[in-house]
Amino acid sequence: VGKPDLILKKGWKRIPVEVKSGNHHTPKPHHVMQLMSYCQLAKEVYHRPSPYGYLLYSDTNKRFKSLFNRVQKNQLKSTINLMEEIVKTGKVVRNHNSKRKCKGCKFKSVCFAKIQ
Repeated sequence: VGKPDLILKKGWKRIPVEVKSGNHHTPKPHHVMQLMSYCQLAKEVYHRPSPYGYLLYSDTNKRFKSLFNRVQKNQLKSTINLMEEIVKTGKVVRNHNSKRKCKGCKFKSVCFAKIQ
């Protein structure tokens, strides 16, 4: 669920932009993956290529250009396949030990791995 914060129109290209808060000086891998999904989404919706996207970190005023090339497309496809497998099997693996993260999670009502 989601949509990019902005789509830039640069000639024939559509460039998704995702704005994130936090004191980040380098792109977080999960933010890059989210941006890659927006590149694919923009391609499907606008029938125009999205060869890259931008991550903007508002707290540090940092901007990162992330290419959407064959490597990233394959990584996105693998991630989607893994997510589909997790949904199908119900084998969720929690990747943290933080009650705070569980408390704020959108999936806590259906998660069997949450920390009480």
